[in-house]
Amino acid sequence: MKVRFTAHAAEQMVARGICLEEVKRAIRRGSTFKQAPDKYVAVFAYFSVVYRIIDNEHYIITVQPYP
Repeated sequence: MKVRFTAHAAEQMVARGICLEEVKRAIRRGSTFKQAPDKYVAVFAYFSVVYRIIDNEHYIITVQPYP
């Protein structure tokens, strides 16, 4: 799986102690739903990943705690 990050997403991952493998696991195994026509949210464990799929790459917008 190809993954790219916005600067914001990378900062949020570091601040929250979430690694690349956890983000990939969330996308593969988490509960995923469409947030907008081209935006998805994957919820897994204690966080969610907001992303878009662009040219077969998962473009991570943000990583945030899930209530």
